[in-house]
Amino acid sequence: MQVSILYAFVAGIISFLSPCVLPLVPGYVSMLSGIGVEQLRAGQPARNSLFASSLAFVAGFSVVFISFGLRQVWWASFCCSISR
Repeated sequence: MQVSILYAFVAGIISFLSPCVLPLVPGYVSMLSGIGVEQLRAGQPARNSLFASSLAFVAGFSVVFISFGLRQVWWASFCCSISR
């Protein structure tokens, strides 16, 4: 079964507008831009570049989820060693 590009696009928009994702968008945009709403209203410039902020954001998520995976691997090997 082939999924058309239009259906994939609509599904992406619907998932973006879901209650689980939409509240995260302002924090994500603020993190990437390096400036909050209060600073925008005050006319302050952004602290750092978009590229550096994006790298920091991706690195932070990577560290967290890789550590979760490593912890699960350790826990599984620990449980397997006990069961023998």
